[in-house]
Amino acid sequence: MIRNSTALTVALATLMLGVPQAHAQLAPWQQPPGRDGAQMSNGLKWLPADSDSPAAPAVDRSSKVRPAGAVRATDNPAAPAEKGVAAQSSAPVPDDALPGASEFAAEPPHDAAAGPSFGPGPGCGCTQGAGSDCGPMPCDDDGHECCRGAILGGQCGLLEAFYDRCIQNRLWFHADEAIYWTKGGNLPPLLSTSTSGTGAQGDPGYSVLLGNEPMNERIHNGEHLELGYWLDCTQDTGVEFTYLNLRPTTDQVTFNNPGTSILARPFFNTATNAYDSQVLASPATAGGTVTSGALTAVASDKFQVFEALWRRALTHGEWYRIDLLVGFRHQRLDDSLLVTASTTTAPNTLGETDSFATRNAFYGAEVGFLTEWQYCRWSMETNVKVALGNSHSRVDIAGTSTLNGNNPTSPPPYGGLLALPSNIGEYNNNQFTMAPELNATLAYSLTPQLRLTAAYTFMYWGAVARAGEQIDTNIDPQQAPRFDNVVPPTGVKPAFQMRLSDYWAQGVNLGLDYKF
Repeated sequence: MIRNSTALTVALATLMLGVPQAHAQLAPWQQPPGRDGAQMSNGLKWLPADSDSPAAPAVDRSSKVRPAGAVRATDNPAAPAEKGVAAQSSAPVPDDALPGASEFAAEPPHDAAAGPSFGPGPGCGCTQGAGSDCGPMPCDDDGHECCRGAILGGQCGLLEAFYDRCIQNRLWFHADEAIYWTKGGNLPPLLSTSTSGTGAQGDPGYSVLLGNEPMNERIHNGEHLELGYWLDCTQDTGVEFTYLNLRPTTDQVTFNNPGTSILARPFFNTATNAYDSQVLASPATAGGTVTSGALTAVASDKFQVFEALWRRALTHGEWYRIDLLVGFRHQRLDDSLLVTASTTTAPNTLGETDSFATRNAFYGAEVGFLTEWQYCRWSMETNVKVALGNSHSRVDIAGTSTLNGNNPTSPPPYGGLLALPSNIGEYNNNQFTMAPELNATLAYSLTPQLRLTAAYTFMYWGAVARAGEQIDTNIDPQQAPRFDNVVPPTGVKPAFQMRLSDYWAQGVNLGLDYKF
């Protein structure tokens, strides 16, 4: 009865799939999965014909001779079948003599009542059995063994069981919470003080309150997303898209001084060829009045990366695989610095704003290698990539001034102190550079489809423009905005010079990886 029902099942599958019956003959240990079968290490399920079914013969995959009892698709399906065993040959048959067969698909014996198989046989990289450290999931879940051995004739979809096995896990999605530390942008001296004088460099007790240090060198949070799809059932060729977004961060510092000490903006005066300053606050001098002032500096940046990669397996084994990555990389860094200052000497209040903003965009071709090691539920992955291409940098400089809320009488652009008509404007630059990336990921499989991942990533960018580094502190104060209907003379300082530096970002990604 079992033999007849098995033959009927094979015949129906053959008719539905349009495959000759000779290519659908399977031994009991090769049968399509059923609802009551036990999960095998290669994703199939054991369906013995009955309790006294003969054990499947052991398979030596190093040999091209099929052992007696192992079943292969042949062009002669008329061989007699015994109870629980499909038609088979009683003598060894060279594998090359089987039309349309590249390697046979017999599996080692297994007792369905024992649960999942984790043995070290073909396609499984774990030696523990059910209930051990491996847990209740197969160790080998990459699909290679199914498609190489169980797919008869080298085609997917011949039988529903094999089709389902091979198309599963083609699509994967990865989501991480990114925690990164990035290189900050350098600032020149923006605010100073001294015990006497005007707060200029060289005055007694001179010290820098803001500047001569990087800003935004801090922890950034963001998202890292990855979407990929295998183009073949062997999971040898695929495409993947990745996106990293470090959310905008802002560093803000404010200094207020009611006139109890000296607060000044230092610079080098090109008209007098000496260090000078703009005093924002100072105590009252003999016969003078108190000057109060404040300064606020706001620095912000945002970093993003997008990749589109073609992925091809170079080699793979039971425990490892090495893939070639080739594709396109785009990354962008936006950086800005806004300095606002005010000084009040009754009854007048002077306000100034200096704005420096940069936008960097990299477009390049990328190549790399991905190596993965697998052991039971654990896996380790390293990823080394380098992109070569063009880095475009744009710098925007602007400045404004007001006196008691009124604009200057001199023609625009008005300017503040660091941004004056001589350097206000938009500037562009293109630079050929590189953008390498190094990544190491440790993963633990919670289920055959779901993995918990933790990764370290380091990225480098060879040429970027940072906002604070575009400031020129050599200033000709004669071109400062006027409020007395006098047109200021044209000056050459501050001048603009595109200054490029490198940039790096490193951090950890914590997330989940799901295979559909």
